[in-house]
Amino acid sequence: MADKQQGKNFINKRIILQVVSGYGFALIKGSIVVHGTLMNKGLETKIIPGNNNVLKFASEMVWNMDNATLKELKMSNASIRINCYNIPNNKSNANIRLGYLMLKVKEAQIMNSTSNDRILQYNVLIN
Repeated sequence: MADKQQGKNFINKRIILQVVSGYGFALIKGSIVVHGTLMNKGLETKIIPGNNNVLKFASEMVWNMDNATLKELKMSNASIRINCYNIPNNKSNANIRLGYLMLKVKEAQIMNSTSNDRILQYNVLIN
């Protein structure tokens, strides 16, 4: 039974970053993508066409981990780095970073606190 408990606890924590929408992108030509990095693991949203004031990303980035890793991230005051990039229409240029945001792991909203599958969640609006 102890083996079952350990297997169940192995990877049952998640940090979810929900990128909902962004504002103020009317003058941006090309497309927009948002990258999130935690523990050297990068994730990204789908690519959204720019040149619109309000962008609806409606994307989630999910990092799965065990309880010990989550505890270590909180104790070390780890952050999720979020970068917003412009992908120009002309393919010769590299992506242009529009800005970034740092979110502390310990400041995430805790969801499902009654179950073993605790989720830390951020809802992000970019502007």
